[in-house]
Amino acid sequence: NTLRQATLIVNNVSKMILTGKTTLANFPKSHSVPYQYYAGRLQIVAGRYDEAEDTLMFALRNCPVDILTNRRQILRVLIPCKMVRGVLPTLTLLHEHNLKQFEDISRAVRTGDVRLYNKSINAYRAKFVSMGTYFLMERLRYLVYRMMFKRVYLIRMSELPADSKKRNRMRIQDLVSV
Repeated sequence: NTLRQATLIVNNVSKMILTGKTTLANFPKSHSVPYQYYAGRLQIVAGRYDEAEDTLMFALRNCPVDILTNRRQILRVLIPCKMVRGVLPTLTLLHEHNLKQFEDISRAVRTGDVRLYNKSINAYRAKFVSMGTYFLMERLRYLVYRMMFKRVYLIRMSELPADSKKRNRMRIQDLVSV
């Protein structure tokens, strides 16, 4: 319901900006920040992650520092958007804004821990669905697998001599044993 209303508002304001009737700078920050937040959420739904990240970053930069609930709300959408692009949040940021739902997932992406990733996704599935970021979080699965393959490859290569012809090959047993 909120996204439907946001769609109407974002589309109307976007038309005004595109036709040159106004600019975003003409609006007070109390209006432009929520506009950019909802525009970013809509861009995520449309799969335009680069644009979503830009608009959400604008919203975060212009949101007053002392309005923690709004900053947290923006971060709950911005963090998954950045994670999909390979930019992982720091633990300090997550603790500072009480965003525990991203801690284990971030750790799983960093280490390639598929079991931790699955456990975290299952634990916070309802929260991710309600935030509208569940599909973004599911896309992180590929990053977790990629990191797991990379770690297995590096371990395997460290066991082989440098001049071995098998350095570019991985055995299925190596992956299955993970």
